Amino acid sequence: EVCRYYLNDGLYGSFNCIIYDHVTVLPELLEEADAKPDMPCALFGPTCDGFDVVLEKHVMPELDEGDWVLWRSMGAYTSAAGSRFNGFPKAKCWYYRTSLPDLEQEDAEEEEDFVRTSTAASSNSVCSDEGA
Repeated sequence: EVCRYYLNDGLYGSFNCIIYDHVTVLPELLEEADAKPDMPCALFGPTCDGFDVVLEKHVMPELDEGDWVLWRSMGAYTSAAGSRFNGFPKAKCWYYRTSLPDLEQEDAEEEEDFVRTSTAASSNSVCSDEGA
């Protein structure tokens, strides 16, 4: 059995890099999947278009609605080249950092403000347009 996941972004949005740049995207879970077994799955964009397939054959642990998935190195123009096809808005930007570099406190506050207010790249969420 193949599990089917529908993402809040697809080929007409941030994943256009699959079409135009021939990028291979691989999802990473942001949280450990509580010892759930890996299973074959397909990941689809939100549109009703049968072409909107992000990954057709991929093996990963079972996800729950609202789980976050990280997509790395998709390219600089994922948001700029995306569209609002079928009335779906462009994805929100969420920044993921594993650590904050050593900065002066003032610089760190400015960087945090930038991260909170910027909205120009891709969302990394599965099955939810609300985020975490």
